[in-house]
Amino acid sequence: MLKEYALAYPQGGRPPKHGKEFRFAKPETWGELDAATVQVTDRYGTARAMAWDRIHPRLTTRSAWIDHTSELPVIEGTLIRLQVDRLPGGGDPLPLWLWASATDLNSEDVDVRWQAFLRRFDLERCFNRLKQWRGIATRYDNVRGDRVDTGTGIALQGPYGRTPALSATSAALAPHRDVWAVHDFHSLSA
Repeated sequence: MLKEYALAYPQGGRPPKHGKEFRFAKPETWGELDAATVQVTDRYGTARAMAWDRIHPRLTTRSAWIDHTSELPVIEGTLIRLQVDRLPGGGDPLPLWLWASATDLNSEDVDVRWQAFLRRFDLERCFNRLKQWRGIATRYDNVRGDRVDTGTGIALQGPYGRTPALSATSAALAPHRDVWAVHDFHSLSA
């Protein structure tokens, strides 16, 4: 172990706690893939997903962890890089980095994670465009919890007092709520 460390880190010092650094902008730091898939979609063209297992963000005692007094936890997950050919609005498609809290994902599980994220993104974009176009401000009724009021007197209510659009979306994404877009991690470790 010490001999391997000495060869890998000739500058010496304490062995790193978090493994090698993973930088989004430096492909040479990515290491070996754990899963890779290619899917053809109607809206985005060819979607290529690459995944690395057991990657974790390097947490610091800032923001959410500012009051944490003991050693910070290591939260492992799967990092997914998604590259598509085109965007529905015609913009330039940059790679999208997603982090799933689940580990040991196979190719099918990786596909489910990025597809659930894109469906959620499309749905949110649809509601944002609708609100922009019609000037609608939605709110949730805190008293009854079963209707969406659009501010114009229109209420959406489905069977059993649940909003159909929100209920269907929540049910579709419920098993895969472990997917997050990665945009503010300083670095990740393998």
